[in-house]
Amino acid sequence: MAVHARAHYLVIVGPRTSRLAAMGGALLLATGMTGCITSTTAPIQAGPVHTTTPTVAAPTPTPAPVPSYVLISTHSVSVVTRDNHTIVDIPFSTEISAAASQLSTALTEQPSVTAFPETSCEPAHNSYDWGGLTFYTTLPYREPGDFAFAVTAYSARTAEGLNVFSAGLQQVGTPIAAVVANVPGAIPDSHGVLVDAQPIDSPDHRWGVKLSSFSIPLQGDSDVVTSIIAPVFDQFGHGNCDAGT
Repeated sequence: MAVHARAHYLVIVGPRTSRLAAMGGALLLATGMTGCITSTTAPIQAGPVHTTTPTVAAPTPTPAPVPSYVLISTHSVSVVTRDNHTIVDIPFSTEISAAASQLSTALTEQPSVTAFPETSCEPAHNSYDWGGLTFYTTLPYREPGDFAFAVTAYSARTAEGLNVFSAGLQQVGTPIAAVVANVPGAIPDSHGVLVDAQPIDSPDHRWGVKLSSFSIPLQGDSDVVTSIIAPVFDQFGHGNCDAGT
């Protein structure tokens, strides 16, 4: 057996040693090759993506205005809220069926309808009543002639309990003396008081809102307002019909 010294390593050469060396070399070769293999990581499988949709609050609906009272003036009929916001203002020049529809919508009340036949003074027409408040076709002798309907309130409230006021905020049941005392410009006339009076062609020819004191059951005058009528003229005889026919 021969011994060779090389650097600081001692290498023993012999039959068994050669086999061991060969095995060791093979092992080193295998180890070295293994060390050259690049390690890889399997890709991560992505799951479903969850997204959150922001919740958008539904807009709050604007509440419908609540009617508080009906106001009858010389020019129109209005429905008003408690804070004095006008829901609808219906001029007397409005065609009567359209006027009735507008009032019904504002009051959320449906009227009772009465049909009237044609007469020598009037064509066939309907009246509309909300239990204390009535729309009807104006008579031909009512002037000026651009009015398509008139109104009469014969109760202080409608069927649903809404107050009905005249210009000057007077109601059925108010003493006539109180109307004269409290409403500026009130004009006492036959069977009541004219308020919100407007001149037509002379100071003596006026139209306005009539707070009537005429009592049908008694066929005479009362000391309180029995009905509110508009538009009313304090002189008649300017049409084809005479009053009362």
